[in-house]
Amino acid sequence: MNWIDIPTVLLVLGLLYLMAPAITWAVLAQDRSPSAAFWCAGGLLFGLGIFIASFANRLPAIIGVFLTNVLFWASCALRIQSLRWDLREPLAWRWLWVPIGMAALFTSITHWGLGWYVMRASVNTALLAAGMAYIALLALRLGRQERSRNAFFLACIYLALVMALIVRLVEILLHPGGNPLPVARPATTALIALTGLLTAVAGHFCYLGMVLDRARRRERVLVVEKAQRDAKILLQQEVRQVERQRSIDQMSVSLAHELSQPVGAVLTNAQTGLRAIELHRVTPQELIPLLQQIEQSARHASRVIERIRSFIRPSRLPHQPVDLADVCHSASELAATDLRKNGVELLRSPPTTPVQVMGDALELTQAVLNGLRNASDALASVQHRQVRLSYGCEAPWAWLRVEDNGPGLPADQLKNATEPFFTTKAGGLGLGLSIVESIAQRHGGHLILAHAAPGGLGGATFELRLPLLCPTARTPSSCVSSDSATASEP
Repeated sequence: MNWIDIPTVLLVLGLLYLMAPAITWAVLAQDRSPSAAFWCAGGLLFGLGIFIASFANRLPAIIGVFLTNVLFWASCALRIQSLRWDLREPLAWRWLWVPIGMAALFTSITHWGLGWYVMRASVNTALLAAGMAYIALLALRLGRQERSRNAFFLACIYLALVMALIVRLVEILLHPGGNPLPVARPATTALIALTGLLTAVAGHFCYLGMVLDRARRRERVLVVEKAQRDAKILLQQEVRQVERQRSIDQMSVSLAHELSQPVGAVLTNAQTGLRAIELHRVTPQELIPLLQQIEQSARHASRVIERIRSFIRPSRLPHQPVDLADVCHSASELAATDLRKNGVELLRSPPTTPVQVMGDALELTQAVLNGLRNASDALASVQHRQVRLSYGCEAPWAWLRVEDNGPGLPADQLKNATEPFFTTKAGGLGLGLSIVESIAQRHGGHLILAHAAPGGLGGATFELRLPLLCPTARTPSSCVSSDSATASEP
């Protein structure tokens, strides 16, 4: 005797399946995602399929059998995609809809074409059980990945439904003359109804708990990341404070280093002028060049102070087109007094065409001055002292080069020459080449140091490479100077 009314059970389960996804979607108002949309849509389709199945005896077979099975398979496909989305392994939709279409074709052929009701019922039940088993497997993987108890409970619920479907499959195979509808006997009906109730209610609650757990974990991660960012910002502020204190010391050293040459030039020219006046061997006209050099050195010292001030309080000046001829002329004029004092002959090698770069003329002049000063200091042990200053271009680069005929630098010293406070001179500060390298980097270029470069004077070579302005308009042959252009400047 059938003590369970199958259509009523299916109707109740269908209504529960339709309500549970709607409630889940409403609760997830703040945490909705494609995964949640797939899961809830799958629940609605499954509920709609059960709801239609409850009226199967009153509906045409095309609806009662065919449409019901298609809705069940589509529900499984959407829920599989939902869990794979959470696992970051979404399937291409063709791998979900093509099997559904093939199963629908199989149902049509076996039910209407051949009348094999038992085969149709057994295959459909087996396919549905396989889909539910795959959902349970994905939930188990998700539980291991996220350490979520709700995902493990979800896997257990779907495994229970799989067991109920397997019981129904065995029943169909053992009783081939049975009713081809999904349920036939009271015990099987009760088992499927119970597991269906679990998946309709507890399954959705487990999925809801899994999503909310994920949201809480995400919030905890955000809180930890914010705390780490705040701690990092605080640490950076403390480091900046320490660096600011250290920069004050470094700037005082740099200020003394950069001002030593213009102040020395002012002192030398002033002493020369005073001595000439005391000896009554100079006319006012002869004092004009000395006073002009004093003025030029003083202006250079003022610009250096302004540059260091802007370094302490960075306010990057816009780069403008700079002619390297002007840079070399300014640097050689500023270095002329020291070079004459040290008995150094300055050789100039101007190219045949102008060479321009985008940059700061003061910084580039400062870089060349450092190169000239280092070259002059390196010639203390040489009798006939020569320094050559040249510039040119080899597209896409422009270059400024200072060469000397001194002993040069060993390879191990060349590697460390640009390190701050590295020096080989007694009383040297070791900041000159470090400053030059920083200037080159600010201009998008680099500094090259070499010993006994081909075509050089046999000593050290200092080369500042900078991006050439309009490099397509220049060729190496039109830029590089020739040896015949060398001129001597005492």
